[in-house]
Amino acid sequence: MDFASLEGLKQKLKEISEKGFIKSHRSNNTGIGKTLEDEMNISENNLPEHDFTIGKTLIELKAQRIEAETPITLSTKEPTWKMNKFEVIRKTGYIDKKGRQALKIILSTRGYNPKGYKLEIRGVFRKRIAIIHHKLGEVCFFDYGKLMSIIRAKLGENILLVLADVKKKGDNEYFHYKEALYLSGFKPQEFKKMIKDGRIVWEFRLHLKSDTAIRDHGSGFRTARKNLSDLYQKEINLI
Repeated sequence: MDFASLEGLKQKLKEISEKGFIKSHRSNNTGIGKTLEDEMNISENNLPEHDFTIGKTLIELKAQRIEAETPITLSTKEPTWKMNKFEVIRKTGYIDKKGRQALKIILSTRGYNPKGYKLEIRGVFRKRIAIIHHKLGEVCFFDYGKLMSIIRAKLGENILLVLADVKKKGDNEYFHYKEALYLSGFKPQEFKKMIKDGRIVWEFRLHLKSDTAIRDHGSGFRTARKNLSDLYQKEINLI
């Protein structure tokens, strides 16, 4: 469902909030988003585009549990690898709880993490975000211009962030959507600034599935919820 106006979206969110706790439409962690999408009559998609529109304005929908400290995902674009990805995981990863060679780490520009990785902005006009290993050097990178194009296409320049209280009854989870923040006017230069000061991080979520296959559980650029409004020019509380 798309909306003719911001007021129409506000009214719909108010109706959903007034329902109180709604039983999750899905049993796993993505239930909070799936349930909200269903209540808003939005078709679920995992494509690199927006979720719905207000008039001709593209909107990305994000839902979170109020008490959660889970960071907000900004992009899951894969970097360009300068080295063999499989070999990098094999050489610099570790054995996880399931006995797999894994590379599940968070890195930033604030210095090398315990696994020897960091982010660094490099290149002429500082147009490359590099992932550096302290022994291997630059293992992969992002072209900043291409990354911004993908992020702007997905976030649609605008985000609707909806927060919910959560309660459980047996194995079932219930959500009360209580807060909604509309953020508009994405600022690409602020993205680079937030990488420089460590407020935006990169997270690898990789493990070797076999001798030849790699599994990615959602590697991406992320930031704390409290930082999200810094990426946008305007914010409006809808609930």
